[in-house]
Amino acid sequence: MVDSRFPGFEEIYDPNSHNEAYLHISMNNRISGFGTHWERIKNYCLDNNISLRGVFAPESTSTFASDYLNQVIHDMKENSCDTLIVSSITQFGRNTTRAMTDIKKLIDAGITVFSVQNGDLSDVCNDFSPLLAEADAESDIEDEQEDGFVLSM
Repeated sequence: MVDSRFPGFEEIYDPNSHNEAYLHISMNNRISGFGTHWERIKNYCLDNNISLRGVFAPESTSTFASDYLNQVIHDMKENSCDTLIVSSITQFGRNTTRAMTDIKKLIDAGITVFSVQNGDLSDVCNDFSPLLAEADAESDIEDEQEDGFVLSM
């Protein structure tokens, strides 16, 4: 089934493809940002003879989009899809730590994450791993509470 929100999708649609696309559209740029990101993905696929099985497009806050990734991973595994195409890293959020954490989660699940703007994100994520470990440690500290106050370093 072709979604009318994605003009030209029928040109790259293949129900047997192992590729999916992911577009995160925040509530405040739903109209302007949506078309730009979709056009980047569609044109990249057309220029490189890549087909898509579908498009994940949560319309929500960044927190919901991060939680939505569990569903994306499940659906991709269920449909034997192994590559997720995004227009840029920013599709995972403006917070770099959160974005890289989400990308690492996909990679750890065996899904290649490919950015039209940045290429295969596996190397980027591997280079970022030490920083993610530091961010996780800081997050643990921030979560600890003492006398009703959140400790932050």
